[in-house]
Amino acid sequence: MVLFVIQEKITALQAELQAVTNSKTMLEKELQEVITLTSTELEEYQEKVLELEDEVNNDIFVVSFKYLNRTALDVLWMTVSCMFSFYEAVDIPE
Repeated sequence: MVLFVIQEKITALQAELQAVTNSKTMLEKELQEVITLTSTELEEYQEKVLELEDEVNNDIFVVSFKYLNRTALDVLWMTVSCMFSFYEAVDIPE
């Protein structure tokens, strides 16, 4: 009788061990899925960051180019104004 009780306990413990092993396997699979999804999301975010950096760099170039064009126009206007002022100040014989 004692042997029968021990055998039942062993069988119950083996069943419990199998259930824990199955749960562990399922949890490992789920964890791997989470890691894979997280890695994929990270790659997508990194790509988005690179795209945004490109946009920012492009915007900086456009703003710089506009500023440089404006500065060049200001210099040209000052030069022309100085030339007119010079010609007005100098009495050029006809």
